[in-house]
Amino acid sequence: MKRFLLTTALVLTTAGAGFAQDNSQIRAQVDDALTKLNINVDASTLTDAQLSEIFLLTNSADSGNKARVEAALSDMMGPMASMEASSSQLRTSVQNSLDRMGIEGDVSTLSNADVTKLYLMLNSAEMGTATEAQIQETFATMQPGSSDAETDTMLVINMPESQLRTSVGNRLQTMGLDIDVDALSQAQLGQIHLLTTSATDSSVAAEIEAIVN
Repeated sequence: MKRFLLTTALVLTTAGAGFAQDNSQIRAQVDDALTKLNINVDASTLTDAQLSEIFLLTNSADSGNKARVEAALSDMMGPMASMEASSSQLRTSVQNSLDRMGIEGDVSTLSNADVTKLYLMLNSAEMGTATEAQIQETFATMQPGSSDAETDTMLVINMPESQLRTSVGNRLQTMGLDIDVDALSQAQLGQIHLLTTSATDSSVAAEIEAIVN
């Protein structure tokens, strides 16, 4: 797998300026392909080299093979961590994050898929792999009025585990909580991450202590 990915990356790297010129179009195609495969990884968080590998893989004869695409992403980004959140939790978290960034808008009428996409982009922005401008541009293109916006379903969110641990560690440090993030389970990481994207007051600190203990 890794040999195949290195080869495909080399093909696009040596293909000239064409790929760089069409980067946004390629990124959109990869994002669409990942959505169709129900893989919650935002293409905007991928480097050009990673993007080229996934683009070739999702346009190959095996393009519908979800396991191969997930394996490729795992090679690039490390193990994926999963967390469960209700759609209302996710909307609150995303709305609070947008408000803190000064991005005006209401996420209450967006689809669950759009809210999840924004959530992953906001987390990526914290890690320096997505910009506020990219988030604002993406948000501006999202259309309200989706039928699932009011359905409080449980959603599974996948993101690189290393990214999740770093994000949670940074937030715990900001809150002055001395907790060893490496000792936390994926479930604990997910719970704390969702709590700290909504608020960082004393009540949240108490809830985090309860999760850890």
